[in-house]
Amino acid sequence: MAIAYDFSGLATIVDVVAATGHLLTTLLTSHPGCDGILFDLPHVVRDAPPPIEGCGLSDRITLEAGLQMSRIVLPASPVSIVEAILA
Repeated sequence: MAIAYDFSGLATIVDVVAATGHLLTTLLTSHPGCDGILFDLPHVVRDAPPPIEGCGLSDRITLEAGLQMSRIVLPASPVSIVEAILA
């Protein structure tokens, strides 16, 4: 996805159900002008900082925790990626 789509004109990419951020860090590494918001369950988001710091992207990724099936309000973004939702 990082090379299939041109994200270079975007300021922010929101990754919903992002786990520890592998897809988001891949996208942001390929598109240095973008920032990201990682959204997942609270117990999942707690594990995200080490991989993000390992990629040197902690200054470009905001972590948001919540429940996917509840009403969520995320900042406006032209791109929101939903990786997988298991009910």
